[in-house]
Amino acid sequence: MNFDEYFTKMALECEESLLSAPLLNSIDTLTTNQLHYLFSQLYYFIEQFPGYLGALLLKSTDKSILFVVSQNLVDECGGIDKLDANIYTSSHSALLKDFITKSIGKPLAEMDIYTRILIESFRKLFTNSTLIESLSAMTIMESISNKWFSLVYDRLLKRNEFSELELYFFKIHISLDEVHGNALKNVLQSLITDYNSSILFRHGALSAMSYWDNFYTGLYGYLGGLSLDKVK
Repeated sequence: MNFDEYFTKMALECEESLLSAPLLNSIDTLTTNQLHYLFSQLYYFIEQFPGYLGALLLKSTDKSILFVVSQNLVDECGGIDKLDANIYTSSHSALLKDFITKSIGKPLAEMDIYTRILIESFRKLFTNSTLIESLSAMTIMESISNKWFSLVYDRLLKRNEFSELELYFFKIHISLDEVHGNALKNVLQSLITDYNSSILFRHGALSAMSYWDNFYTGLYGYLGGLSLDKVK
């Protein structure tokens, strides 16, 4: 099995794991309070995401990796024009915060324990693991997140509460993350050269998915299996 085949197999495995989360598939039926709570928690992760990219920059001097990760980081900040002009309102975390506080119309909820675990798990992965494991986790997440954003975007539209403009944060990632995923895959391929590196690749990718699975499962349980609106 060549790298492309192996990567596709892994991506499909991770995609099935992520997109089958009951909480994600119930977004169109969540109460406003539940929706607000879910996206507040995701905001805290998105706020930390540039730091995970920064951790990757510390792990390699390979120019191809540095350029790809740096481009991703620039996009997280809203693009090179916004970065040069020190405009912070177009960063991805700022866009999601606007959706929560303006479109949903409530201030951010406090950080949940499951969110703290998610953030800390990824911090340890990106700082303590090998380059291959860290890069594999990022590559898989970016490669399948366009499917995640498509699912969330479609279910939010189905609620008939938000305009396409209000859902800009989600829509922009559908195409943007596909570009990031393909670029990361290209630089990762040069590192997967033998059996051991392929095992590290699999471990990094599946570790990332297990963190997300625990996060969504935990929040789903906290929200009462979606049968009770427990969040005020």
